[in-house]
Amino acid sequence: MALMLYGLVRGHYLFSKLVRQASVTSIEEESQGTVHVSLEHNQETNLLTVNLVRAHNLSPHDRNDSANPYCRLTLLPMQRLSAQSRIHRNTLNPQFEEEFIFEVGAAELSDATLEISFYEYDQFSKDECVGQVKIPLRGLELSRKLDLWRPISSYERPKNVSEQDFQQSGIS
Repeated sequence: MALMLYGLVRGHYLFSKLVRQASVTSIEEESQGTVHVSLEHNQETNLLTVNLVRAHNLSPHDRNDSANPYCRLTLLPMQRLSAQSRIHRNTLNPQFEEEFIFEVGAAELSDATLEISFYEYDQFSKDECVGQVKIPLRGLELSRKLDLWRPISSYERPKNVSEQDFQQSGIS
């Protein structure tokens, strides 16, 4: 952390912390790739349409520097609303082009967060959650289609879940 001389007041020097801002490149380097998604909510029908368009630069998860990704989309905190994409084999840049529709009212929507979890399909063992994106829906203008690109973060297991509960949940 660097300090910058800010000024002199009554014989005392004032210093300000210089904060390094992350560049787009450094954000992508720290992430597990990026995802393109579009959202739209119809207030008359109470339907939220989520278009999972594509992911870009996913991390490889096999010896061939490839991946077999798929996604689970969940509306939090009402976890009963979830859906899953198709598996895309041998690609780090899947073109999902899939549409998911959730029935959710405007009141629930303002407190909702869309969680997109990225999984690596494994034919011989349990699929591994390799990244996630959380998009808080409060304040987003969803009466029209909204296109978003978001960095995919590494998956972190919830802190308040025991190892046994975690394994039983089917997420690893």
